Amino acid sequence: MLPDIDFVGHAAAMGAWAQKAGSVTELEEMTRHAITRKGVDVIVIDTDPAISTAAGGAWWEVGVPAVSERAEVAAAYEGWRDGKERQLGE
Repeated sequence: MLPDIDFVGHAAAMGAWAQKAGSVTELEEMTRHAITRKGVDVIVIDTDPAISTAAGGAWWEVGVPAVSERAEVAAAYEGWRDGKERQLGE
């Protein structure tokens, strides 16, 4: 189980305009307001830690060695290249 961290409290303690969104609709509204303010805004929203970015079609870029004797590293590099091409629309 993950610890219950008060991200809003931490951000506010460091001087940010901090708030927690309870839904995607609230997140969208808070984002619209945040871009009109000067300074730092932090908007926190709970997510499901069990759902990966693949569910939303996102790709997280993590550097992988281009040269390796290990087959699993070479395969990871090919996966990275495929993701990079999709990211760039190639």
